[in-house]
Amino acid sequence: MQIRSPSPSSRLLTWPEMRASVTERKLKAAGNSADSRARLFPRSDPWAQLPALAAGLTIGASFLARLSPAVSNPPNGGQQLSQEGISIPPTQRECIMEFNIYQRFTKWISRAASRPGARWGRQASITSDSRQQDLHARGGKPGLAAPALLGMGLALAWLMAVAPLAYAKGGVVSTNAITVGPATLAGGPVPFDITGAIQSLTATNPNDPYSGGTIVVNGITVIIPANLVVTLPAAYKTVGQLFLDSPVAGSGLALNDPVPPIAAYEASIAGNIVYGEYRAGLVSIAPQSANTANGFIRSINYYTGVMCVGSTPGPCGASDARVMINDTDGRYGLANGMGSKASPDKRFGVDSDNPTIHAASGYPMCLPRVAPPAVDSECPMSNRLQVSPGVFGTTFVMDSNPLIPPSPFVGGAVTPCPTCNATKQAPLVVGDYIAYSGILARDNWGGIYVAAYSIEANVGIFTPIGKTPFYMYVDAPLITTGPAICPANAECQARLRTTIFMTDPSRTPAMYAVDENAAGDRTSRALPSTLVNTAVLGRFVFHTEKDTRVFGGANGVTREIMGRVAGVADNTPVFYGTTPNVPPAMVTANGLVYGQYVSPVGEYIFPEPNVGGAVLTPYNFRCLAFLAKGWGQGGALKYINPLSPFPEAAAPATVNCAF
Repeated sequence: MQIRSPSPSSRLLTWPEMRASVTERKLKAAGNSADSRARLFPRSDPWAQLPALAAGLTIGASFLARLSPAVSNPPNGGQQLSQEGISIPPTQRECIMEFNIYQRFTKWISRAASRPGARWGRQASITSDSRQQDLHARGGKPGLAAPALLGMGLALAWLMAVAPLAYAKGGVVSTNAITVGPATLAGGPVPFDITGAIQSLTATNPNDPYSGGTIVVNGITVIIPANLVVTLPAAYKTVGQLFLDSPVAGSGLALNDPVPPIAAYEASIAGNIVYGEYRAGLVSIAPQSANTANGFIRSINYYTGVMCVGSTPGPCGASDARVMINDTDGRYGLANGMGSKASPDKRFGVDSDNPTIHAASGYPMCLPRVAPPAVDSECPMSNRLQVSPGVFGTTFVMDSNPLIPPSPFVGGAVTPCPTCNATKQAPLVVGDYIAYSGILARDNWGGIYVAAYSIEANVGIFTPIGKTPFYMYVDAPLITTGPAICPANAECQARLRTTIFMTDPSRTPAMYAVDENAAGDRTSRALPSTLVNTAVLGRFVFHTEKDTRVFGGANGVTREIMGRVAGVADNTPVFYGTTPNVPPAMVTANGLVYGQYVSPVGEYIFPEPNVGGAVLTPYNFRCLAFLAKGWGQGGALKYINPLSPFPEAAAPATVNCAF
């Protein structure tokens, strides 16, 4: 510890130097006699300090007993740490808890020591102010603060020493923590990540839906193995399917295609360099990774399904965007090709099973198929709270009674909408502020518009407490792949993060993995779900940290994460509106299954070197179940085999997230 000297010199005095300087000044001021020395610095009886030491040990042990369970299993994930809704990751949260307890205890001793005649001894006041040069003594009798602090320090020593060791490898004091294994050896596969415009895309056999191919991004040619399923914004397609479903010759996605796209499509690729080849393990394709725009709906053409979006509500201008829902099945409005509506690239359409056209609260929304006052029975205008003629409310509950926010949420009552029907979707209306994402398309007259696969309206629509149906929305989850036995020269993580929105805030959601066999049959499996934030009504933020159960054991890490209410038994079927044998009572809102939302994983975190220049640990694709053992694409394309060639040194015999 260093303290700036009060003298004009800028040299820093060490703590011993400062103590010596203060002692000399005190003695000089008191006459430097034996009496003054005894009066200023009385000796304390060591036996008298034993009670304080015992008290410190007792208090420290008590704090330790209360802290230890919180470290190994933080209560409710530290659900909400402030009125502002600020959440702190568990590692930081636990360290802050330790510091706060230590700080409060020392302040308590300081206050006791400052009382006249207190038996806690002298409390030194240290300051850098040049006008306050003296470290003065407060209180009267010799000190017991030091032994009390020593006792507490000894009691907390285990926690402060062991916890950082647990954190270092991404674990806590838990049986589910990552362990350390042998270091990665040189000479093996090397991981890579590539993101950029698609220059070229080929299929080994364009007529084979299981076909692989090659892709060129940023000048690098990458092999796409057979059976690899590409993630699109709201769909899955193999390379073969991308060519079979292309509306033009070639893929229609690459800059050097016979018919190039209006704007470049972007590919994000993760893989390993194996025997000199770039082999992909994960590929996603989108117009752009951050493609989005915002604006007010200024007008709606119900015959073409086109919304005019601009900076303020009002007539459509030349500088405004034209936005159309890219909906092949007509789930959220007029189907593509119906009436005067265009038919853009269906590969980049909406998700017909999980509403990608929704309110901020997760409620499914739509665009009426007929112009008011005509009524679309699946998208009625009566499902919006009307404040005055032509003016619609943006926060309401589909009930005749107001919604009182349940604990732990706060806020006033939500306005009721007596005419609303929770079994129907809610319409988008002029004046709504929306965020939309889509592809650029050209209409029959050469004009460019946005064919949207995702629209979120700034509308809070809720459903009655404890009643059905209710709806959910899951933000793109993040999950790590470990491995559970981490190479000594790598950093491995065991965490899962996502946000779930619920239209019924009284229900507690949880995260589930979606296990899928080769026939496309899906079941859910509960994942450890640590709730850390509920600052917004109906929004549940989950951060599960340092828990190898996120890997799924023998099931492995899945392609999709599902939101469901907590407590659903493992191996419960996952139904969609078009799934055979789906219970009719579960289907509502024009073919949607209520009370669930399935989202593809938005980001996988693989092992990374724990020091610059270390041997790189290859990405462990063998931990991803859909790559290592195949899957069924939800029944759309069944019996998809493991990747071939597999993007590791050897194809795994089965799923393996252990090492």
